[in-house]
Amino acid sequence: MTLTQLGMASHEEPEERQELSEHEEEQSEAAFAQALRDSALPGGEPYSLPHELESAMRSLFRVGWVYGVRSGHTGPALANVPLPARSLRERLGSVVAAALCTALGRPRLMQKVRYHGSLSEYHGRYWVTRIDEKVTPLGDVSFKYELSEWTGARFRCVVSNVNAHSVSGLPEYFDR
Repeated sequence: MTLTQLGMASHEEPEERQELSEHEEEQSEAAFAQALRDSALPGGEPYSLPHELESAMRSLFRVGWVYGVRSGHTGPALANVPLPARSLRERLGSVVAAALCTALGRPRLMQKVRYHGSLSEYHGRYWVTRIDEKVTPLGDVSFKYELSEWTGARFRCVVSNVNAHSVSGLPEYFDR
């Protein structure tokens, strides 16, 4: 994201860039910790993330926080009004799912894939518009995909309940 996109005109760019200050690090860390506490699962159990993923998210959160503060986009629009826990859980869940899919070499939502499953009349390239995951009785994670075509105005489902071994991810992601 550029400074112009953040609302700072190019002539306002500081002459010297500075790393995060100690206070910015403390503030962003406190906000990230609060966000994790606020995202507790029903029953109060904390939302836990794999260490590497939490570290990466913390780092990105920190930079986003500082960009917001330094660009003046952090005014108290709704001061002291927390987000619903489900809101953050959903976002954390999507990040975890994307990381898991990447780690397992599985396609992600809005990624173009090649379908080569048992329904040969549907072989071709489609967009992943839904991923269902469940734990099998043996404790493995099973993925099922919904594959769609983009009509220019909306997605149209072509084939659903597709097994993971029936698709191959392509290096293309949907961008309207």
